[in-house]
Amino acid sequence: MGFSYWYLYYSFKHDNKVKNSIPYDKYGSLLKKINTTFKGDVRDYVFYKFINLNLNAVINTYEEFKVAAKNTLPYLGNINSTLYQNELITLINKKEYELGKYKIGDAAQAFSLVDNKGIKHTLSDFKGKVVLIDFWASSCAPCREETPYLNKLYERYKSDSRVQIISIAVRDRKDAWQQALQHDKPKWLQLFDGDGKTSNYFTNAIPKFVVLDKAGLIINLDAPAPSNADKLETIIKTQIEKDK
Repeated sequence: MGFSYWYLYYSFKHDNKVKNSIPYDKYGSLLKKINTTFKGDVRDYVFYKFINLNLNAVINTYEEFKVAAKNTLPYLGNINSTLYQNELITLINKKEYELGKYKIGDAAQAFSLVDNKGIKHTLSDFKGKVVLIDFWASSCAPCREETPYLNKLYERYKSDSRVQIISIAVRDRKDAWQQALQHDKPKWLQLFDGDGKTSNYFTNAIPKFVVLDKAGLIINLDAPAPSNADKLETIIKTQIEKDK
C-alpha cells in the first residue's frame, strides 16, 4: 500500500503537467484525488498517511490549519477504518489546541534565556523593536544553511535600533550548540532553550522564523527564510515603517 501513497503524488504531478497549471489549494485537491482514485483499504491507508503527514509536518500556522481542517473533515466519513478515523480526529483536535495557543495578532510568549556568554535575556528587553526569531538546532542541516543569509541580514540591520535578530537553539545539546557557534561564528544574539520554553512557537520542523512587531505582537509565525531575502525584508520593512 505504500506504493499507492507515492503514486498519488506522481499522478497529481502528471495531471498538473498536462493541464499546465497547479491548483491554488493543493491540499484540498489532493484529498479529492485520493477520494476518487483509491478504494477500500487502500483509500483508507492513503487518506491516513496523507492527512497525518500534512498536519504533523507541513502545516505551520493556525490560519493554514483552519483551511486544512475544513477541507479534511468531509472526507473522514469516507474512511472505513474506525482506528484511522479516531486517530485523525485526535490529531486534528491536538493540532488545533497547539496552533490555537499562538496566532497572528496575539501577544508573543514571554521567555527568559541565556546567551552563549552566560547573559540572560528576556523578550521584553526588545519591546519597541521589530524582532526576527530564528529557531534552529546544531544538528539541523537546513537550519545551518541559513546562517550565511542571516549574517547578511544582520549586517544590513546591525546599526538599526529598530530591528533585533535572535537565534534560539531548540531540541539541542548545549555542548553541540556551543561547538556549532564556534564553527559558524554568527555575530547576532544567540540564545539556548534547553527546557522547551519556546516550544509553543513551533509545532513542526525547524528551521522556523517568526516576526514580532514593536509592541511584541505576532506578525508572522511562518516567515520566509533569510535565503528568501526579498520576501522576508518586505515584512521587516513594513513593520519598521509603521507608527513612525
